[in-house]
Amino acid sequence: MCEKISEDTSIGINDEQKGKRLPSLHNLSLHDIMKIKEVVNEQFKSHANELNGVEDNMTKYIERNEFEDFKRNIDSKFDNILNEIKGNQKDFKNEMRDTKKDINKNITNLKTELKSSINSLPTNSDVELALYKNNEKLTKETKQNRNTIIGWIIGFVGLGFTIAKSFGWL
Repeated sequence: MCEKISEDTSIGINDEQKGKRLPSLHNLSLHDIMKIKEVVNEQFKSHANELNGVEDNMTKYIERNEFEDFKRNIDSKFDNILNEIKGNQKDFKNEMRDTKKDINKNITNLKTELKSSINSLPTNSDVELALYKNNEKLTKETKQNRNTIIGWIIGFVGLGFTIAKSFGWL
C-alpha cells in the first residue's frame, strides 16, 4: 500500500508513482531504477558544482556489480541492525532475569520475616497466664475498692450519728 508523502521529499519514479513511496524494492522496475539514478546524478552534479565545481562522469545505467555492491551494503546494514536488536534483546532478557531473581529473593526474605514475626507472637498458654494474672490483680483491686467504699460509708454513718446526737435528735 503506497503512502502519500510531500512532493519536495519524494523522488519522481513513474509519473503515476510520483510523490508516492513504494512498499518494497522488489516492486522497482528497470525504468524506475534508471529514473532514480538520473535524479541522484543530477543532485550529485549540482552539489559537486556548488562545492568545488567538479562533476562526476556517472553513466545513466546501473551495472550489475554496482547493484550487487549496493545490495550487499544494504544487507550488511540490515544485518548490523538485526544484530544490535538481538543484543538489546539479550540485555533485556538478562535484566529481566536479574529482576526476577531480586523479586524472588525479596519474597523469600519477606516470608522469613513473616515467619519470625509469627513465631515471636505469644502462645495461647502465655495469653491465658497473662489474663489469669490480670484477673487476680483486678480481683484484689475490686476487694480494696469495696473495703474502701464500706469504710467511707461507715465513716459517714458514724458522722451522721454524731451530728444527730449533738443536735439531740437521738
